[in-house]
Amino acid sequence: MAELDLAVKIAEIILFVVLAILGIYLISSVKKINRAADNIDKTVEKMGRNLDDLKIKLEPLLDNAAVIQGDIKDIAANIKGQVAKVDGIVDSFRDTTDSIIKFEQKAQREIEGQVFETINLISAITKGVKTFFTYLSASKNGSHHRKIKSYSSEEDSPEEDYYQDNN
Repeated sequence: MAELDLAVKIAEIILFVVLAILGIYLISSVKKINRAADNIDKTVEKMGRNLDDLKIKLEPLLDNAAVIQGDIKDIAANIKGQVAKVDGIVDSFRDTTDSIIKFEQKAQREIEGQVFETINLISAITKGVKTFFTYLSASKNGSHHRKIKSYSSEEDSPEEDYYQDNN
């Protein structure tokens, strides 16, 4: 039995040595895990601070974006109003131009008609006076034939007719 006791004591010593090695390994592993947890904690803290900084920096940008968006809506509404005004002005200008053109055409028709009538009247009076003076001068000369020029109102070419004077 002494051999058995010796074998148990050797086994116990090996067991304690293995347990000691295992304990040392476990302690070093726990330290590594603790360090890794500390690093993760620091990284999370750093990310939290970065997010807070980012939030602080983004808040004015988001506020500015909201203000800009409101300004853009106002500008778009103003542009629509201005376009409507310009459309109204263009329509008014077009109507005024059409009225002026119609007035000018009407005035031209009326004036041309009156001018042509006046020219025809003056031409007829001139021809009548000319014919009268021609007749007077022919009767002073003692001519037995008189020459009468007649003009049609549609043409300006004279037609000459000869009549015998019965005086």
